[in-house]
Amino acid sequence: MKILITGGHLTPALSFIEYLSEEQLPVEIVFVGREFSQATQQQPSRERVETEKRGARFMALESGKSQFHHFSDFWKQPLLLMMGVAHSLRILRQEKPDLVLTFGSYIGVPISFAATLLRIPVVLHEQTHVMGLASRTIAHFAAFVALSRDIVNYQIASKKSIVTGNLLRRIFFLETPAQPEWLDYDSTIPILYITGGSQGSLFLNETVAATLEKLTEKWIIIHQCGTASSMYDPSAQMHKATLGLGPLFKNRYFVREWVTDQELAWILSKARLALARSGANTVDELSLFKVPAIFIPLPKSHFGEQIKNAEEAADEKEGMVLFQSNATPEKVLIALSELTQSFLKVESTTEERKMHEAYHAPSRLWEVIKQVLPQTASA
Repeated sequence: MKILITGGHLTPALSFIEYLSEEQLPVEIVFVGREFSQATQQQPSRERVETEKRGARFMALESGKSQFHHFSDFWKQPLLLMMGVAHSLRILRQEKPDLVLTFGSYIGVPISFAATLLRIPVVLHEQTHVMGLASRTIAHFAAFVALSRDIVNYQIASKKSIVTGNLLRRIFFLETPAQPEWLDYDSTIPILYITGGSQGSLFLNETVAATLEKLTEKWIIIHQCGTASSMYDPSAQMHKATLGLGPLFKNRYFVREWVTDQELAWILSKARLALARSGANTVDELSLFKVPAIFIPLPKSHFGEQIKNAEEAADEKEGMVLFQSNATPEKVLIALSELTQSFLKVESTTEERKMHEAYHAPSRLWEVIKQVLPQTASA
């Protein structure tokens, strides 16, 4: 059996690949994705490295988006989309998958359309509270739509949808990995984990640079800053911000472009607080490990999705929301102080994490796929 996986939400895709391996299911995986997460800035995507690490074959595909920032986009993006469909048809005819599993985003549109033309079934997994135009388009082609949570901006027929839960990294449900080798950890000083998501956040990086001296007085900082692009090198910027710090404080700040799954599992198990954007994965991961967070939502997230994620977490007493327009360095420091006093750190055990719905989400998605697969493939 062969499944072609595509889409912009990488973490749930990786979780599903790991589940298939964990269960020793006889499934060959081909992953179709992006070479660059920001093509104009040549910011490398993590998709090739992370999927190949898990035994999947990676194939690159570029396509047009439904975003029009410049007059030329009105002809350029549709042309790129048509080229993406043509490329998708070549890939599908070459690979002959039994099913296409897409995790949304613009990269899933041409593959899903091409699969429909070739009568290959499509399953969509939607990660967020709101469905973007790409996912809404794919939903028309999909035989089934698996949801992480209720959708607030789009109605899907109940006969072709089911809530499976979000797929989080499988290592989160195993025993805590060893401490990262690059971390000099003093257990008497609390850890503050800072992340802007897989691509990083310029705003958070600048906020950290402006507050680093005061932060390191009280915290060990582990900062996932994002991968360098042709226009911006966040790691270099953050290393430059440490130049004015003394040796003691430098040993309390650890910046990484990316943290591995094993490293992140350890970090979340030890972190006292977090300062983060509020993408669906970030919020769910912090919730799973019971790490209180100051969420600074991305202001222009689609349909205010990050704002909704952050406010929902705050309602569940899992942190607080600080809007970017109001998040001065001084107010971030005040918020951290308030959060430290308001939220006690509660350890999350492996047994407790396995009771979370995310632990069972891959098996629920697999049951959906088995229903959709042609009988010859599922036999």
